[in-house]
Amino acid sequence: MLWKQLEVLKDHWGQLKLGDQDISSASFHKQYSELYEADILYPSMKAIARQMGKEDEFERLIINSQSILPPKGASEIEIKTQQLQKLLENIEIHMIQEVLRKVNKEMTLVLSEKSKKESTLPTDLWKHQVMKENFSVARPQIVEKFIQKLMENYQDSGPEITFRKDHLEACLLSLGCDVMARERSNFETYSMCYEHVLQHTRQKLCQKEQELEVLQRSQVPPEDHADQVAELSHDMIMEITALRAQLTDLEEENINLKKQIKEEVQEEYEALVQALFMTCLHRKEKLNENWLNLTQKVCELISEVRTEGITNMKELRKKWGSARPDEGIKENVAKESIRSKKECLRIKLMAEQEAGLFRQQLLALRQALASAQADNAKMRKRQDDQVSELQTLLLPLLERSLQS
Repeated sequence: MLWKQLEVLKDHWGQLKLGDQDISSASFHKQYSELYEADILYPSMKAIARQMGKEDEFERLIINSQSILPPKGASEIEIKTQQLQKLLENIEIHMIQEVLRKVNKEMTLVLSEKSKKESTLPTDLWKHQVMKENFSVARPQIVEKFIQKLMENYQDSGPEITFRKDHLEACLLSLGCDVMARERSNFETYSMCYEHVLQHTRQKLCQKEQELEVLQRSQVPPEDHADQVAELSHDMIMEITALRAQLTDLEEENINLKKQIKEEVQEEYEALVQALFMTCLHRKEKLNENWLNLTQKVCELISEVRTEGITNMKELRKKWGSARPDEGIKENVAKESIRSKKECLRIKLMAEQEAGLFRQQLLALRQALASAQADNAKMRKRQDDQVSELQTLLLPLLERSLQS
């Protein structure tokens, strides 16, 4: 089952890498094999070797054999599982890149449509304000009409005014009709007003209920949006997986950089220490040679002075043969000994000067070694700062992704 899944994923990965090309052909199969070894097989074997603690041995094995072989002691299930996991990570990264490419394309289209100038007419200028209704009941002229109609037919007899009975009844009947008409009009007007008030209140109540329903829907997501939530969760998981893969690659790169820096510094130190050791040996040999030469010269000078003194003493004895010449011989011997001592002192001073020069050169070499050590410490500190900066940049992204 594991082998079948691995083969299916390998075919799918090869199609993603090479497009619609036929992998079974010789040229494309060779290209596919090279890509698979570089992107999947080598990182998988390296991860297994790191887990087993045999990374250095694995690197040496690859350098010696010029081919990617599994580390010793790794089972076939571990090898296939690691390859399967690496294939899944690569396919997820490819899917994420495709989604991002599609989103960027759609965003570009939206921005291009948005940037276009609209050719529609400004209809806002045609809109009018809503008319305000003022409710006012018209005052009927009932009394005026009654008086006017009553005064149309009367008899004036001085201080009294008389009306006919039928005329008065007709006026009263007209007055009653006008009063009933007024009451009917008032009833219709007020009932219409109440209906409008109730309708307006009902509309406001419906609007508030709709707003409350929308608010409740926004607070509690309905089951219809479960697909969107699942899709967002899947996208977040894919993004977290991609970030983890990037973090793993950065950690591997950091480990490789540390090893490389360590090897370079070690090589520089080895060369410097070896040069310092050879210089010290050379200086020591020179000091020994100078000391031997100085001793030999002093001995030769002493022997020459002694032989000269002896010959001079013999000649003086032969020539004078008395005590006074012995005194002259003693003086000559004393002078020769003083001269030899001066010569020895001069040679010693020269040797001490050379030894001082050698000490200065040794001190300069030690200072160069100390400066190299300080540069190495600065380089290590800079590398640690870079590692800490990378961690501070990546950890908030992972935490934000996990929290969201």
